[in-house]
Amino acid sequence: MSPFLCLFYLGLSATLITLTHAAPQSLRGIDPEKLSLYTPKAYCLRTKERIPSSRINDGYCDCVDGSDEPGTSACSHMDQEAKHFYCPNVGHIPALLYSSQVDDGVCDCCDGSDEALRYSSLCRNTCATEAVKHDAEKVQREQQRLLGLTARELLVSRAKEIRVQKEAELVSNKTVAVALHEEIVSLEEARRTEEALESIEREKIYQRSLKQKAIHDAKFSEEKKKDGKGEEADAETMPMVKPLPCVGWRQSGSCIPDEMDFPEESSCDTLIVPLAQGSCECEDPTLEEIFVYFPFECGHPALTCAKVCRYQGLPKVAETDQDRVKEYLELQYFKIDDGSSYERPSAKAAREALKIKESEKREIDRKVSEIEAQLAQVYGPGDSFLALRDECFLLETSNNEYTYRLCMFKNIVQKNQRTGTEAILGKWKAFGEREYSSWGGGADFSVGNYSDGGRCWSGPTRSTTVHHVCGPTNAVLEVKEPSMCTYSMTFQTPAVCE
Repeated sequence: MSPFLCLFYLGLSATLITLTHAAPQSLRGIDPEKLSLYTPKAYCLRTKERIPSSRINDGYCDCVDGSDEPGTSACSHMDQEAKHFYCPNVGHIPALLYSSQVDDGVCDCCDGSDEALRYSSLCRNTCATEAVKHDAEKVQREQQRLLGLTARELLVSRAKEIRVQKEAELVSNKTVAVALHEEIVSLEEARRTEEALESIEREKIYQRSLKQKAIHDAKFSEEKKKDGKGEEADAETMPMVKPLPCVGWRQSGSCIPDEMDFPEESSCDTLIVPLAQGSCECEDPTLEEIFVYFPFECGHPALTCAKVCRYQGLPKVAETDQDRVKEYLELQYFKIDDGSSYERPSAKAAREALKIKESEKREIDRKVSEIEAQLAQVYGPGDSFLALRDECFLLETSNNEYTYRLCMFKNIVQKNQRTGTEAILGKWKAFGEREYSSWGGGADFSVGNYSDGGRCWSGPTRSTTVHHVCGPTNAVLEVKEPSMCTYSMTFQTPAVCE
């Protein structure tokens, strides 16, 4: 310990001893820097309200913030965030405690002053031991810091190389993007020229199809007339039978699968073409069931159920006439070709060439945007964090239950070693924020925020706060889950060494 600190602590100790001898209870736990607020006149720290000095540490709460009871636990329920009890800790470092920690049977001050009234025999003075331990840790931290600074110089050097490389890559990609844009403009003009010629060809195809449709329509009309006349001719050869009242046509199927739907029922006078299969339903009072059905398969002659019932059926068709069905399909359902499916070979080639160049341009634009975003990111003094970008670091838990993977400026992943399942604990968002920083600006580079991770079962999305601590190497030291789906990670890195 330095001579100056020794003199300071001796002077402070003498002051506290004097105060303790003068008024041991009333001045207990008072911070020497705030002594003027307690004697000779006393004031409440928050409201500045004046109170008698006799009410200091009297076991009653006179101030709304409980500051009149720094040496007792009487007001521990009032301002639970404020620390009022002062530990002198002579020989070590002074400390402030919450009021609830005073006289609670736990030794919080290394000099035992927080338990001096009720548990004086419980707490022994360990300040000398704590001071030695503290100084050793301080020396160790300083050694780590110096090693970290040396390692940080390597990070800064590497970061400079990366930035120069990325800037050169950005210029190169932008040059390629300009060249691709010029090619695309030329290819678009060639495509428009070819597609104009292609449109002319498509229009010709459409006009030819319209003429063919007119011819087919006329032919189909003639075929229907022939079928109608054929039925009348068949009637002359039918035997003389008792006509049956007609009920109608009952559809049972179509001869054109997935093409069209015939109505399930049709009237007796509807002309039934060979494209439908079903039965004509007639009434026969002489039968027990009353109704009689005359079935017809695909390819039957054109007919009306009125004539079928009148003559109690037509001559039996030996077998299905598929050619007849096909003919009707071609005639009745002729599709007009609008030419849209036609592709002029040179137009097709022009489109494909343009498509390839547009794809290349999109990829180059993506790379340009990605590099610009990387270069725009703040990486701390000397760009030290830039050297860590996209680097990943692993931590295996002591019980081998989980593995944690931190990928800088990307995400954090937790892997269950038993099941192999992975959960994203957060995606990179930003560095922390603070008003004042030795690094300048508002960024707190000792903190990295990763949010919008995978959603917990019946809980929020996972998020992780990464605390960057100075050290000679890059390593994930520990991971905690202080609250459900909210994680805290400690990452040692030379990047934050100062």
